[in-house]
Amino acid sequence: MLKVQWIAYAVSFISAYAMPATVPVLPALAEEFAMPESSMGLLMAAFTLPCILLTPLFGILADRVSPRLILLPCILLYGAGGFACGTAQSLEALLLWRMVQGAGGACLGLLNTTLLGGVAEGMERSRFMGRTYVAICAGVMFFTLLAGWAGGMDWRYAFWVPSLFTIPLFLACLLTRLPSSGVRRSFPDCCRGMAEALRSRRVLAVLGISFINIGVNMGAVMTFFPGYAHLRFGTPSSGLGMCYGLSALGMLAGSLFVARNRRFPPFTVIRAAALLSAGGIALMPFLPSFWALLVPLWLCSLQDGAIRPCLSAVMAGLGGREQRSAVMSLDVTVFRLSQSLSPLLFGGALELAGYGGVFLGGAAALLLLVLLAQGGRP
Repeated sequence: MLKVQWIAYAVSFISAYAMPATVPVLPALAEEFAMPESSMGLLMAAFTLPCILLTPLFGILADRVSPRLILLPCILLYGAGGFACGTAQSLEALLLWRMVQGAGGACLGLLNTTLLGGVAEGMERSRFMGRTYVAICAGVMFFTLLAGWAGGMDWRYAFWVPSLFTIPLFLACLLTRLPSSGVRRSFPDCCRGMAEALRSRRVLAVLGISFINIGVNMGAVMTFFPGYAHLRFGTPSSGLGMCYGLSALGMLAGSLFVARNRRFPPFTVIRAAALLSAGGIALMPFLPSFWALLVPLWLCSLQDGAIRPCLSAVMAGLGGREQRSAVMSLDVTVFRLSQSLSPLLFGGALELAGYGGVFLGGAAALLLLVLLAQGGRP
């Protein structure tokens, strides 16, 4: 069991590099490929789109075959796709290789939590999930710094150097026996089981919580907070960079709390984190200085770090042994879908009501999350 835990944590750590490794070299990519600002989102969408489409398929397959049979080729795709991004000679080629990388990442973002879902129960499962997200936070911070350093020499190194870390992960998975569910259901039966899960009130509540959680953080906070801080307080790029570092630390603190929590049930943690964050976001338009904004920003990242492992633990329990991966894939798919749609949704709020509408809308969404958490309890 111990080896399985460490494989799951290693997969979590490596799976974190695809998005942050791209951010430090976005200006260099824009210059290299003559990309307008409106096209920057294509680099992110090229990665997330295959994740949205393929994650449910990987979830069904993971319930029918050994996880290693899925992990090994996906690690190769993930690493090779990332390395190939650094060889791209055109924007079209770069987007193509990002999609290949996303196809591999669709599996890694699912099986890291699925593996742990089968080796623990109850509160112990929540603690394992908390440690998984600690590994993800560590990966985000490490690979952002690594890509920034390597990309400072040449933007291609920001893709090449992190991709090398997939080699030891591949060898570790090759040499480790990973438990399978032992289920031998037909593919149509697995699809029907996933459809039945979508009719469950608890599953729908958890998916709604997942969509709102990442939507508020990605859409209302991460996308529009930098523009608001710069417009109102003249915050320079160095200050905004500090904000993102603070966000990573807040998410790490939330995950560490869940990893060590032995007292509070998952839905209690979810409701408390959402209420704290809602209060902070609601105050953002009225705070008098940039430094005061750092408190609600930290609460928002704390919310994400606490809620995500709790949701993974709940979904692992709802899936049961026979379709754990398939049910958990629904959560990962909704997570990626929210990542893609939330900036557009809150962009509409910005057009209609300005930054006040963005932040107050995010606070209102978190209050809805609290209601869903009440309905998602057993």
